Amino acid sequence: MKNIQSTWKNLFTPVGADVVSVAFWRQRILSYILYSSAVMGLLVLVLNASIYIQEGNWGTVLTFVVAYLLVLVMTFASNLPYAVRGGFIIVVLYGLATLDIYQNGMGSDGLVWLFAAVALASILFGIRTGVSVLALCVVSLVGLGLLIGNGVVQISIEDPEAQLTSISVFTEIAIDFVFLSAILVTAIGLLINGLDIGLKTSQDLTTQLETEQKQLEEAVREMERRTQTVRIASDLARSISGNLDVDSLLKQVVQRLQEDYDLDHVSAYLVDATSGSAILRAATGEIGQTMLETGWRAALDETTPAGIVLQNRTTQIFHTTASEKTWDVHHLLQESESIVALPVQSSTRLWGALVMFASGQTAFEQDDLPIFEGLANSVAITLENAALIVESRRLAESEQVVAAIASQVWTANDVETVLQTSVRELVSLLNASEGTIVLNSEPEIERDTSA
Repeated sequence: MKNIQSTWKNLFTPVGADVVSVAFWRQRILSYILYSSAVMGLLVLVLNASIYIQEGNWGTVLTFVVAYLLVLVMTFASNLPYAVRGGFIIVVLYGLATLDIYQNGMGSDGLVWLFAAVALASILFGIRTGVSVLALCVVSLVGLGLLIGNGVVQISIEDPEAQLTSISVFTEIAIDFVFLSAILVTAIGLLINGLDIGLKTSQDLTTQLETEQKQLEEAVREMERRTQTVRIASDLARSISGNLDVDSLLKQVVQRLQEDYDLDHVSAYLVDATSGSAILRAATGEIGQTMLETGWRAALDETTPAGIVLQNRTTQIFHTTASEKTWDVHHLLQESESIVALPVQSSTRLWGALVMFASGQTAFEQDDLPIFEGLANSVAITLENAALIVESRRLAESEQVVAAIASQVWTANDVETVLQTSVRELVSLLNASEGTIVLNSEPEIERDTSA
């Protein structure tokens, strides 16, 4: 049952047509007319053929047979252009109408066929075509009227008065036909034009709504992506805030960045003031391990992304496919197309840089940079806190040692013991192999005691 319904629906539904257009409904009406003509035309052919065969009018029978065969061709040859199939219907109606009027006069069904031809021309092709077909029908009727009036065409009516009456009726019916057809063409034209405008407006609104919906969906996806980026950065910043071991901290940062943002590679550099370069302290994957084992470092110049951002102290996006680049990366990272390098800096110190590698030219966007910069600032603050705590611990230990030395010095009974105790404790504190205290002996100034 479903297959029958689907087949029936496909018969009247143009393939690939837009259901909100006048063209769609015109094609559907044409398909309906053709299939109806193929079914009903067979019955009409049989009935009329039997009559004309009895009358011996084989020419008319042949005309009906050829017309029906052409109807079948136009019905099932759906790949033919719409104008050909629709025009065929108009021509067939017009031809049958004029033939019927010519043979049987105005009392036949010819006017009905002409009226149908005008109506279908207006529906299938618009008001201009409808007016053109109406003009053709008017010319044909006027021509037949003149031929009848001049006696060129004889209608088989025995009573001459009836013939004159028939001519008068012919003229009257022709005028009525023109009047009614003009009203029909105008009404259909206005209706179709209004429908076409309404459908186009509806289609424009639908297109606009679809565009706005796509833009809204894109904005929602972008917002979700930004929210996810912020959340990951926030979680990572919280997780590293209590890590005071520099190597462990940097390793945690690069691993989380690569996993959470699905990156190809992440490197972390720390500035070495003595060598004037940035030393690689943490990196991800086998490539990172290779770079660490070889002691990879970046000069503070324009030769590497890390060196550029450390020199300029600004975040920057790089593309390895750029034609006019003055920098380069490790040969194992050449396949990554996009790079973002961020300086890790606090208000008082430039600590190093984070460099992230990803596939795709648009892997990093300018809108994401503030989020990554916030994460780099969190790393810088954590490094600064770790350095402050280490320095505080060192000062506390030094104060304890100084206090212990002072305590032992105060308990000594002579200068020799004080000096020995001081040297021993200082050597222990400084991890030195030996120590010496040099006293500056100045000659005693003699006092003038004379009166």
